[in-house]
Amino acid sequence: MKQEASILLRLSLAFAFGYAAISELMNPDAWLTFFPSWLGQIWPLSNWLIVFAATEILLALWIMSGEKLFWAGLTAAVILFAITLSNLFAMDIVFRDLSLCLAAMALAVLNKETRVR
Repeated sequence: MKQEASILLRLSLAFAFGYAAISELMNPDAWLTFFPSWLGQIWPLSNWLIVFAATEILLALWIMSGEKLFWAGLTAAVILFAITLSNLFAMDIVFRDLSLCLAAMALAVLNKETRVR
């Protein structure tokens, strides 16, 4: 039962990260407003978006690989929490990220005994 739950959590999180990354790359203008404006003073927001999309793709692949799922879940939870926290003004959109954050935390908890591997 635990393995089936882990697979379902992995599929849902990988889909969310993968879909968002592809959408970010195909329609960047729709996503740039979700980045804090001060990041644009350090480096162009379009560059941040590309790096973030690549990070999401790598995270989706990591989650689907099944390797070190405690750390993958924890990493996903931190990213999703940061997205939610930095976009509180758009809670009607990012409320799903908070739910996904909890799913990522569940994945980490389900795989906590494997964190030392």
